[in-house]
Amino acid sequence: MPLFKRRDERERKINMTPEVYVDMPVNQYIVNKNHSTGLFVSELIDGYPTYRVRLSHVDDIFEGKKQHWDESYPNARLLFGDGIDSKASRVLVRTHHAALYNGITNTVETGHITDGDSLKTLLHNGVHKSGAIIIFTFVIVDDILYFAPTGDEFLKDMVSKHAVHSNCAEEVTYSGDFFFVDIEKLIGHETNSENVNESERLTLVISNSSGTYKPDKELLPKVRELFQMNFPGLNIEVFDHSDPLFQKYKTAIREFNLLKNS
Repeated sequence: MPLFKRRDERERKINMTPEVYVDMPVNQYIVNKNHSTGLFVSELIDGYPTYRVRLSHVDDIFEGKKQHWDESYPNARLLFGDGIDSKASRVLVRTHHAALYNGITNTVETGHITDGDSLKTLLHNGVHKSGAIIIFTFVIVDDILYFAPTGDEFLKDMVSKHAVHSNCAEEVTYSGDFFFVDIEKLIGHETNSENVNESERLTLVISNSSGTYKPDKELLPKVRELFQMNFPGLNIEVFDHSDPLFQKYKTAIREFNLLKNS
């Protein structure tokens, strides 16, 4: 069989694999820890965690609006194009998605998130055991929130981190990144981890940082509303990725994490 036909057949089979569990209740979470990936990421040797949460009120809030992949973004064109290279890239991305979210050797944890505090507990206040602040990459596909820690090493060879989490969906409800932070302490450059980790002082900061889907910044208030409905009690700020204040936060996090990892 010619090479391109084998690739077409493999992609077709992967596309047929069901992704969403119809029996997954609202606000249930599933955590998969991929230990083979973790072996290559030194700070995550306990297994690289990926998270799924079934959300409520997605259709009510977004009213069917979707974010299509950005046709002006070169990496997105490479991934979603019609050529042999694009089809091969999609097979690779979907293979990574399957390993991360359904790998047969993964350690799996399930439970329910009832409010913002339970989300913070699940994510350890968004802080790594080293004390570094974790930035999470997220996508919302239909009513499932997929997310995982963003790392310089992880998926560095993938054309799109967001596409890995979306399983190469051509459209998503939204995508970007988020992190928990004590804003006053962060901007003040205080490096006392006990202060930074005080749960009641944490703010969930969400942005539309996603080159693959380039989500509409005008929908950020809807993202905040969705998170408030599903994780009540959280302090939430939303930002366009180019907002100077958001960039200030990201710079401060990098500086803070350098101190923690030094």
